[in-house]
Amino acid sequence: MFQDPILTHDSIVAEQARVDEANELRRMVADHPDRVIPRRHPILARVRGWFRAGRKNAATAAPEARVAPDPAARPLHAR
Repeated sequence: MFQDPILTHDSIVAEQARVDEANELRRMVADHPDRVIPRRHPILARVRGWFRAGRKNAATAAPEARVAPDPAARPLHAR
């Protein structure tokens, strides 16, 4: 099987450019750590949100939110 040397060269050049950009970013972060804003991991944030959503129930609600509903406020079919 024949592999074109131009394609091989282009892929090596593109990969080297990607590595150079990553190294430059690492150098910038090492030189200026005060400018880095940490981000939460999106998957961990979603999982934490699922567990936080389960905590909102009647036991943790405010006492005024737990009052019995007015029976006259129910629909006719439920009376």
